[in-house]
Amino acid sequence: MRKLLLLLSLVAVVLAALLTFELRRRDAEAWSTDSPAALAAFKRGLQAYMHLYGEDASREFEAALAADPGFLAPHFFLLGRGRGRGHGDEHAAAIRAADPNALRPRERYLAAYFRAVVDHDEEGEGRAVATYLAARPRDPWALHLAAVRAWNQGEWGRAEELYERLVKADPNWVLAHNHLGYLAMGQGRFADAEARFRTYAFVAPDQANPHDSLGELLVLRGRYDEAREELERALALRPDFCSSYRNLLRAVLFADQPEEAGAILDRARAHCPEPLVAALSCQVAAWVALRDDAAAAFWPRSGEECPRAPAPLDLLRFRLALIAGDREAVAAQLLAVSALVGADPEQATFGAAGTPLAARLHMTALVALAAGQPAMASEGLRRADENLLYFGPLGGGTFKLFNRAVLAFALDRSGRHGEAVALREEIAAVNPKLAAFFDTELVAVPGP
Repeated sequence: MRKLLLLLSLVAVVLAALLTFELRRRDAEAWSTDSPAALAAFKRGLQAYMHLYGEDASREFEAALAADPGFLAPHFFLLGRGRGRGHGDEHAAAIRAADPNALRPRERYLAAYFRAVVDHDEEGEGRAVATYLAARPRDPWALHLAAVRAWNQGEWGRAEELYERLVKADPNWVLAHNHLGYLAMGQGRFADAEARFRTYAFVAPDQANPHDSLGELLVLRGRYDEAREELERALALRPDFCSSYRNLLRAVLFADQPEEAGAILDRARAHCPEPLVAALSCQVAAWVALRDDAAAAFWPRSGEECPRAPAPLDLLRFRLALIAGDREAVAAQLLAVSALVGADPEQATFGAAGTPLAARLHMTALVALAAGQPAMASEGLRRADENLLYFGPLGGGTFKLFNRAVLAFALDRSGRHGEAVALREEIAAVNPKLAAFFDTELVAVPGP
């Protein structure tokens, strides 16, 4: 029996070694570089990308290109980040110039997709993703691209299905847990979202983002003390994980503890880009002004030194201008957000245009309320609600709650009291603390 057990153990060890070797071989063969240094840097970049450490990822991808200038794959990941900083042309040129015959199969599919992205070919993107997924249905990158595309098109069930397949195909693709959590959160399935984020924290315990994501959800639910614990865990792991400072500020402001904001801003200032810190400082100042009638009257003008930040700072400016009766400032902020929607707002849904569209609808509805037109305001607020999820740049999901609170307010003014009561009950089920705040001290909703 002992000999049999020993033999079985030996077989298991050999099989594990062979499997590890095969996985490593396949990984190496997925990318078209013969440089061990380039491949090692690229793989470190992928790990950083997976954990949302953007600066770290960019450095490693640049190092991969320095080791092998002909290596195409780093250009895929540097493209978007470079464009965001006004210098993505070299990456676009490399992708356009790539010879498909010189690429490995995975790179060939990725190159087809990113070439369509570079050319702004929406239909080409769809074809490239569909072709890739049909040819390699278990390739994590094919599943990831298909899931992202489904997400951007508002196909939530399809996106969840693809991310579930991705987790099964590659358990190390931890970012999929994050996306599954946000998909559940965005649709109001909060218990499911919390379970997803806690699983994410379990499988990636030494990373900041799982705790940041969970903290964001807990802020939305009004569990501010728990949220702060998770966000402090994120910052203990990565003091430069700047989204956690934003969520931490939301936690203290929504808990009506603005006196703690200064210390959080000081910590952010030591680790985060100054434009971000300036925007956060302005949001704190605007929030305080919203609670102070005297400050509110002066802030729309005094806040002009604040950086451009269409979401959510323009919304705060707009509300304060409306309270102050500053028609010029109201028009300016409404125009600023309207410009982001595009020429055909009726076609704008979720994705890039969805949030600005919701902001414009919300702002226009407030103008209608101020003009004594609650029925018109209600219609706009409902449309805004349809284009908002329980997460995103406009206050991390709390804007959806605020928009719904204003909708309840407008419904009451329209005489539709039953609908208003039902809506307030829904808000309270998500965050009873914010619901109470909205009921007793609803700001930026002027009357005629």
